[in-house]
Parts: sequence; C-alpha cells; structure tokens
Amino acid sequence: MKNQAIHGVAAALALGTVALSAGEESLANYVQEDAAQQWGVKVDYTLASKYMTHGFKVGGDNWSHQPSLTLDTAIEGLQFTYWAAFTDERALNDADEMDFMLTYQKTLNEDSDWAVNVHGLVNYWLYPHQKVDVDRNGAPSNSISNYQGLKMHIGASLPKRISLADGIFLVPSYNIYYWMPTTGDQFDDGFVHELFLSTSIPMNISSCKYVPDHFTLGGSVNYNTGVFGVESGWSHATAHIGTSAPITDSLSWNAGLNYQWTFEDTVNPDGDEFWGQVGVSWSF
Repeated sequence: MKNQAIHGVAAALALGTVALSAGEESLANYVQEDAAQQWGVKVDYTLASKYMTHGFKVGGDNWSHQPSLTLDTAIEGLQFTYWAAFTDERALNDADEMDFMLTYQKTLNEDSDWAVNVHGLVNYWLYPHQKVDVDRNGAPSNSISNYQGLKMHIGASLPKRISLADGIFLVPSYNIYYWMPTTGDQFDDGFVHELFLSTSIPMNISSCKYVPDHFTLGGSVNYNTGVFGVESGWSHATAHIGTSAPITDSLSWNAGLNYQWTFEDTVNPDGDEFWGQVGVSWSF
C-alpha cells in the first residue's frame, strides 16, 4: 500500500496530453509557405519551492529544478517539448521525471467574441530512477521496469466572451486529462476534469522593460475519477498569481505564487499546500 501511494503521487506529476486537430481541417493545412521561418526553439528553466501538479506533491517539500526545451514546428500551433523535474534532495532521485510531449493549439473564429481556443497534447513520461516490481494491486509483476505511462489532454477556452473592462477578459476553460500505463498494470488509469478561470490585469507602473506590465490571476476546481488510486470525487482546488517581463528581445523572466485546497487525502495526505516558482526563458 505504501509503494502504491508513492507511485501514485510520483506519476501524477507527469505533464503532457493528446494532440488535437481543429474542426475537419488537417494539420497539413496549417503549414506555412515560408516554413523555414516558422521553426524556433525555446529554452526554459524554472525553480519551484515544491513540485505540485493535479493535486499531487512529488519529491516532498523540496525545491524542484524544472528545465525544458520546446521546438516550434512549421505547422502552426504544433510543438515538441522535452521537460524534466529534479529535486534538490538527491537522496530522493526516484522522484526525477522526464517528459516527452507533442502539443497543439489553435484559436477558431479568432476575430469574434465567440473565439474558441482548442488545445491538447500527448505526453510520454518516465521516472528513470524508479523501478516497479509490483502491479497496481501490489502483486508481483511479471517484469521489472521503470515507472512510466501516457498522459493525454484535450481542452477548450473562450478568450474573448466575458469582458471585464476594455481589453481585459475573464477566460473560462474546461480541460480533460487521462492517464494510462504503458507497461504492465502499474497504476489505475482514469480522468481528471478541470474547470479553470483566468484573467490578465495590466499594470502601468513603469516603462522599464525589466518590470512587469501585467499580472495574471487564475483558479481551478478538479474532479478525479480514480486515477492513481485516488478516491473518486472533487479532489482539490487551486489559486494562482503570476507575472513576467522581458530582459532582452529573446530573454524573459517569470514568477508565480500558488495555493491548493486539498479536499481528498488520497490526492495529497499533507493537506493544503502553498508554493512559488521563478523562471527564465530564452527564445531563438
């Protein structure tokens, strides 16, 4: 039972999700004529005070180093991303994670008040230092392998429907996440349904480009159907505040604070959580 809990908490962190095509158009229709100019690379490094995702805490209350590399493709909205997380407590390296993601997003009816942003991804995630020798029921497994699986996601948001002020919108989103093991019967598959609200507020406090000109606010409520052995039901809610600003034309920084209200102990036995993160991004 202890091993199952450790495995469940570690796995839920995986970022990722299911590639999505918009309407009846194929991805080929989005290839630009000047494809060579569409390719781009973004390198990101984030330092988080703890690693939280989908209500789960991975690696305990330790700092988490989270580098990533994203490749923009000639197909508009389609990206490849490598993402990783490493706790600064190296004795807990079984919480190290590697993610390989294919993501896609497109805004339909972009100039309309009824614009709809559709987004999704598929993510293969792996814990390179965590070996699994039992199945989800604790029975010995026929083969020993690394903890791994697929996470798929599809979602939609309305970026222009709810106006709060001139140029300021409250954006509702609905997201569905699904996890499944890729090897054996390592964990319970299942869904998380997320209702999310966000907005971006301008701040005209300085003309210096190093100082943020906005901050974002967001919050979510989440329903877990039983993935990773979580008791089915409303599992947790979150609140977020963040900002970012350019340093140079290709370099920027970002920061955020987050709070989680935990409704279900099987998501996080430690209850409510507070954490923050800072990061830098370089695009070229």
